Amino acid sequence: MPSSSTTFESPTVVAVYATYAVLCWQQPRTAHTNTVAEHITWVYQIEYNCSCRARQQPFSITTSDTFALLATPHAGETYYVRVVARATVAGAGAGVISSKVTLTAGGASPTRRDGGACPLVCVFDSLYLAANVAVEDTAALRAARCSATGAAALLDTVSIGHSLESDVAVRAYRMTYGGGVRVLPTSDAAVVYYMVATARQHTGRRTRAMDLLAVMQRDSAAVVFCGIGCDGGLALRAATSFLSSLATACPSMCRSVLCITHGTPRLLLKEGPRLLAHTLSLSEQLWHYTQLPLGDAALLHDGAMALSRRGSGAAAADTPPLGYTGGYYRNTLVGLRCGLVDGARLQFSPSLPDQLMTEAEEAEPQTFDVAGQLRALAALLSPANPRWLAPSVSSVRHCSHGALLHTTVEGTNLHYSPRVTLAPLDPRGGAPLFPRVSSCSPLRLECTTCLLPWLRRAAAGGVQVCVLLHTSIAAAAASTSSVVTLSSDLRALLRAAGEATAPWSAAAAPGLVDCALRLQPLCTLAVTGDTAVNPMVEALCAIASAAEVLVSPAASDGAASSGGGVFKFVNSVAARLSSSSVEARAGAAPVVRVPGVEAAYLQSAVREWRSAGLAAADVWAARCASWQQRVFHGLPSLRDDAYRSTLVRLLRLFDGAAGDDDDDDGSGEPAPLACLEAWLYTHTKYHVSAAQSAPVHMDESLSRELSLTDFYTAVAGVVGAGATAAPGAPLPHLRESLELWAVCHCFELRREMARTTMVCAVGPPGCGMSTLQASLAAVLHGEVVRRSGRQDACSRFILSSIPASRLSALCMAAQSGARCCVLLAAEASDLSTAAYTAMSIRIQEQLTHTGQHLFRLITKADEHLRRGPHLHAELQDEASVAALMTRVGAELVGGCSAEEHRLVVALAPSTSRLSELVGCTLEESERCAGRLRRHAEALLLQCIRLGAAQGGEDAVVEPLQP
Repeated sequence: MPSSSTTFESPTVVAVYATYAVLCWQQPRTAHTNTVAEHITWVYQIEYNCSCRARQQPFSITTSDTFALLATPHAGETYYVRVVARATVAGAGAGVISSKVTLTAGGASPTRRDGGACPLVCVFDSLYLAANVAVEDTAALRAARCSATGAAALLDTVSIGHSLESDVAVRAYRMTYGGGVRVLPTSDAAVVYYMVATARQHTGRRTRAMDLLAVMQRDSAAVVFCGIGCDGGLALRAATSFLSSLATACPSMCRSVLCITHGTPRLLLKEGPRLLAHTLSLSEQLWHYTQLPLGDAALLHDGAMALSRRGSGAAAADTPPLGYTGGYYRNTLVGLRCGLVDGARLQFSPSLPDQLMTEAEEAEPQTFDVAGQLRALAALLSPANPRWLAPSVSSVRHCSHGALLHTTVEGTNLHYSPRVTLAPLDPRGGAPLFPRVSSCSPLRLECTTCLLPWLRRAAAGGVQVCVLLHTSIAAAAASTSSVVTLSSDLRALLRAAGEATAPWSAAAAPGLVDCALRLQPLCTLAVTGDTAVNPMVEALCAIASAAEVLVSPAASDGAASSGGGVFKFVNSVAARLSSSSVEARAGAAPVVRVPGVEAAYLQSAVREWRSAGLAAADVWAARCASWQQRVFHGLPSLRDDAYRSTLVRLLRLFDGAAGDDDDDDGSGEPAPLACLEAWLYTHTKYHVSAAQSAPVHMDESLSRELSLTDFYTAVAGVVGAGATAAPGAPLPHLRESLELWAVCHCFELRREMARTTMVCAVGPPGCGMSTLQASLAAVLHGEVVRRSGRQDACSRFILSSIPASRLSALCMAAQSGARCCVLLAAEASDLSTAAYTAMSIRIQEQLTHTGQHLFRLITKADEHLRRGPHLHAELQDEASVAALMTRVGAELVGGCSAEEHRLVVALAPSTSRLSELVGCTLEESERCAGRLRRHAEALLLQCIRLGAAQGGEDAVVEPLQP
């Protein structure tokens, strides 16, 4: 390669320090095409000598880098440097070209920190803002920063995101300082823009360097780039790029730019080539705050930099410094290290070429204690108020959803890696709970925990707790204690399970399913609400889906039970119709396919009952029996004799210590099945909520929120950790996952039974049933609205109108133990009939369980009013109306006893007849009729509340007045 076709510019002296100089150069340019130039490899030989040793052999080193660090220990001497570039193509020499430069060694040392400057302020604020860059509430950061008693600082409440030309996204904070304190040692600006690096950004509109320069000139401001850990490297990239632009556009503004990284390894020259051209001479404006011990800072202030031992004039015993090779240093770190010394002062340490210390610096962001350094700097910045970053708690609110407890804490400085502890005040209350923080901000924190350790005590009446908050800065406690309780339906469920007051409350899965099936005929007669939405049927179908998948011949874990006869035929046909019950393609997400035959069978049986009535009672029972047999054939582990052991086995998947000890509450009696189900259900939902991106609510049905495939994916990890998979199964641990799915829906079924109150209107034709239904619907609507305002509103009322031909539906529901409020209506003339007496006796015989009540209503009481001198006065207020109805009842049946729940009501009194009897205007008679209706509706409301009493606030009901 002829030298005439190649240009090699002279090397550039980038920086001259006390003991070394840094040179860089551009790669030689050739006249060849780009294709040829790409195959040329350049190797550089650097030779240099000093004027004081001109007779000696020059120092020489070979490198492929385009920079070199020359040892220059003799101040004032002239150094002559030549760089020889050798080109090779395909390993063969292609040409040689050289270039020269001369430099004078200087004795300058790094700039000392100006005594009038306060670098501690900008170091703290850069760390404070970088640590809080994810906080959206800038006003809270401003309030906290203003509480410090150090240098007065006012943070703007608005922060702006920018994407810089260096492909770095930053968030800009504007801070205004008062008191005449110079915050930056290189600038006296009172306004500082902190540019906190957040991520690398390759798209979007860029904020140009000239735009940022215009803002600096407009506000007479300085700019500080900052970041923590890996983000510190991005901040350094952005700072050096901006300095490089300023060096050519406005060199005077370079002194107003600073970069402070926290816990970030410094760059070597080779790692940051853009530093060489314009910014190496400004490397003292690149600060690297560290928590590691610093070197002797006296070197900085005394100007006594370490001299390299080059062999000339040095003792033979002297050893060359680290990284030194024959007059050259291999590399050096860029910038100044700074940190706290003894927690009392901020110290700076220069970078020396013989002190690389790459292994001693923080290599990972996790090794830098952000909170600890913030705490130390805050105490140094504001000695009069060293705890101004400590948290404080102003209010605490608890809200329980099932066995999950959501706690909201409000206060200040809550967001520094918070950890919440709920400690019971009573030592017998159990171990403290440690909620999982779901969201936090400086002023508000939300966390969730599981009440499993407190389940029994919370069900008995609540646990009084104290809330403790620990952040990485300090700790705080709520000033007052609070009471944690379970939702009313869960309290009722656990209480009923402990007392075994109803078949559904203590039965294993088969008995529970049987109770739910017995209740369905009555649910089909509902006259209010959305009859198409039936949570019990949904839970029953979800249990059946697990059984269907397990008995399908295509079940992928090889654990399907073998069946025969019609059962095997039905499932094999279902498997063919669905192509496959379980599908797991290579490289695709697992898919669990449910044939849905059993769900369709159950829904068909419900429709059959609704249309056929009494004739379908025996058919319904037969259909339910065969359906249950198929379901529990696929789920043998849920049968009566194995159900408890299955619950404990599944519980151990989440809690390895679960076992016999968890089955006992200290009374010597095993824990109720409902309690074990609640523990397992809460564990499952708590785990699924953490595994899913979308929130999972405790009070919502699992099958509504997740498909069977999504559920399998969410629990695969926890099930796989505690169970052994069949060899070669495409979907391992499928049986355990489906058992868990079925048990969770058993708990939902039991919980729905505890929530539901059946309000049944029964009576012979002509007794005013339609009017009673309308009144009950209005009363129920008002009761639902009242309960909806409560925190734990989860009661469900089903109003059914039962004709005499469908009385078997009420009998089946009563046998399940479900709460029933039966209102047997009749006119006074019907009370002596055989049909009414038989109906009353039959209903009374069936309502044998706790929570089942029969109320006998005598309707159309207004028709039995007689004209009299006192009738008008008896209709003037509520109390006199109640006395009037008592007198009417005594006249009709010889008295009505509250213990017998026999009530006299006038639900639709005739205003024209009242006007005639009382002798008043039509308007007055309407007011009297309204009082009669309100009295009747008040009695109906008392009946409903008594029937729905769960041991909570509605358990105490005023005595029914006749």
